[in-house]
Amino acid sequence: MKFGTLDIMVNCAAICLVDPLLEVTPDRWDQVFDVNARGAFLFTRLAMPALIAARGAVVNVSSVAGKTGNILLNTNDVAEGTNLYFTQIRAREALNVAPPLAYNSVTGQIS
Repeated sequence: MKFGTLDIMVNCAAICLVDPLLEVTPDRWDQVFDVNARGAFLFTRLAMPALIAARGAVVNVSSVAGKTGNILLNTNDVAEGTNLYFTQIRAREALNVAPPLAYNSVTGQIS
């Protein structure tokens, strides 16, 4: 690697659209999922070999809305919930890597 090891990766990209269910189009749904959920998946998958080699860590930043939901943020909240479960599954998987990876989620609410 030109710059050394990859020690930590933070997935923090997201978009949030106000979209009551009857106003959600498939294109809007895909747009939010492409950034909020698919982005975290793709970057994590790409970074895993380097993170394993460096005994690195992954942090996924997501909204508490992924657990609680908001009727005006349909696509965002479902995508955030997807990230929370993605993090839980990857954390269990990381325990099976030798040496184990640190994998965690930071969930918060902006007031």
